[in-house]
Amino acid sequence: MAFAIKKIGLDTNILLEKPMAIEKIREKWKNNVEIVVPVQVNQELKALANKNQKLGKKVRIIEKQKKLFGIKEKKVMASNADKALIKLAQQGFAILSLDKKLKKQIREKKGTVLELRGKNYFDIVED
Repeated sequence: MAFAIKKIGLDTNILLEKPMAIEKIREKWKNNVEIVVPVQVNQELKALANKNQKLGKKVRIIEKQKKLFGIKEKKVMASNADKALIKLAQQGFAILSLDKKLKKQIREKKGTVLELRGKNYFDIVED
C-alpha cells in the first residue's frame, strides 16, 4: 500500500509463534508506529498460560517483550480477539496475524494486513 503505517495491532498467534516480529516492527518503523494488543488477545494469552506450563513460560517472555518494545493494551468493544482485531483494522490499524481466515475478513473490510516473509530470517511487508 502506498501509505505509511502508523498503528499496528498484533494477534495472539504472532506473539506465540513469531515473537521476533515485535523486534522486526521496531526495526522497520522505529518508534514511528504505535503497536497495540487488544485486551482480548491478552485474555487469550493468560488463558493459555493457565492451561499449560510450557505456554505459561512463553507468555511470561512475551509480557517482558511487550514492555521492552512499548506495546500497549487497547480496550476494544468486541466479544473475542478476532472481532477486536477487525475493529482495529476498521480504525486504521494494520493487523499482523498468521490466521488466514482473519486476514481474509480484514481484507474484505478494506483493512490493512501485514505479512511475514521468509522462514529463518523474515521481514514484515504491507500487502
